[in-house]
Amino acid sequence: MSQLATETTARAGTVGADVMRVHELVGTNDLRPKCGAGKDEPVDEWLRAVNCPDCQTR
Repeated sequence: MSQLATETTARAGTVGADVMRVHELVGTNDLRPKCGAGKDEPVDEWLRAVNCPDCQTR
């Protein structure tokens, strides 16, 4: 069942020190946020709902 959830759930993560804004990540092997936030900042992947308005509209 967890495999099915992984296939249908968007990958999400936070950028830099901002752990409240959760971005949708570009792809399986690409940890960049869809909205382009934090060009040179580290990205941490989380199992959380995306709440970035820019990522949600793309």
